[in-house]
Amino acid sequence: PVLTCPPPDAAPREAAGSDAVRLFAARAAERMPGFALTDQLAKPVAELCRRLDGLPLAIELAASWAGTLSVAEILAFRLDLLDTPRPDADHRATTLRAVAESSHAMLGPDERAVLRDLSVFAGSFTLMDASAITTVSPDRLLHSLRRLVNSSWLVVRHDRDQSAYRMLDTLREYAAGQLEDSGTGPLARERHGQHFAALARASEGSLTGPEQARWKI
Repeated sequence: PVLTCPPPDAAPREAAGSDAVRLFAARAAERMPGFALTDQLAKPVAELCRRLDGLPLAIELAASWAGTLSVAEILAFRLDLLDTPRPDADHRATTLRAVAESSHAMLGPDERAVLRDLSVFAGSFTLMDASAITTVSPDRLLHSLRRLVNSSWLVVRHDRDQSAYRMLDTLREYAAGQLEDSGTGPLARERHGQHFAALARASEGSLTGPEQARWKI
């Protein structure tokens, strides 16, 4: 499961107490004896954990570079480092890409197609948004979304009237690569642009009226 990350405005002591930052510090100390989470390091480590979406494997892989790179350098090169096996590993199962590939291989054709298309969303999206940019039928889309949530490709937030979905950035990188490899990237981005252009036109007269809360997701 995803670990708790401190908010961007967290004080050093609060950041150091979060599960994600504690995991990084513990694994970094294993690679670099004497590593200490000082007040100066707490903020960049917290930012790193947030950028890694609180994924334990991603945090452990990043922490394995302590002693070779500074925390600031690990933060800057994080996506490249996640595809490099740990120094003490002798197989690819310890890279985030290998884990993503294994999980992706267990998805069905519909789930893979939906996952590729959903990678065009940089942030949260609704069921209506997903329906507008995927080529899978509505009934199959529902089952695909459920499978992607259950297999942790998507994180879901339940509001009063509708659910909002989000793909973790570290996994979105992989899904976006699959979209480009499929050759359908330009079409998916075109559908994405047309959908939100239509939403913008439809919402123009409602953003300042009594329905404004419905349009602010």
